[in-house]
Amino acid sequence: MPKKIFKMFIVAVMTLAIVPCNVSATDTEEPTVITDPATEFIYTLLKDNQERRAISYYENGYEVVMTYDKIEESLTVDKTKDGVTTTQVFYSVITRTIFSPWNYEIKGTVYTLYAVINGKESKKVRMRSASNSANLDRFCDAIDDMVDTEKSIIASVGLDLLIPIIGAFFTGGISLVAALSAIGAGAGTLAQADHLNELYDRAKEAFLAL
Repeated sequence: MPKKIFKMFIVAVMTLAIVPCNVSATDTEEPTVITDPATEFIYTLLKDNQERRAISYYENGYEVVMTYDKIEESLTVDKTKDGVTTTQVFYSVITRTIFSPWNYEIKGTVYTLYAVINGKESKKVRMRSASNSANLDRFCDAIDDMVDTEKSIIASVGLDLLIPIIGAFFTGGISLVAALSAIGAGAGTLAQADHLNELYDRAKEAFLAL
């Protein structure tokens, strides 16, 4: 089965039957290399017990270690390159709000588009015309699909911690597939995160073309 069709199948199944992901411990203390079948993401499971789960992987020359504290429901991300380590810590939030900076507003034939390009928030105002209608529709459709996919991911895992993590993903600060792997999400949820990557690319291409 082609990879694209396989991922779409998994996303469809998870959308029809969303269940909370299992983040219980597997009592893993020895490093284990794992390849997720839905996304082909390769990582090393460093530890998984009742208190925390930790994974490591390599990205753009960085060694990244993500540690999920199951008691406090926090995620610590350590990125190391050339002996220098930077750390980000994400905590659960109480209030569920709109966390994606990608958005759009439509007033008549005037479209206001909001995006994040290379980590910086950008805005474009365009009047709909025959020459730009396809890209306007492509951008708006991608955003609508993003929102639905975000909601499905959060519903499937059931953690408020995902709200700041997804927000960081949209501003280029974290790999969503890796973060969900650190939390212990199932293959279907990882496939949804991979689909969110595709939607992000689609929206970005449309935004830059306008």
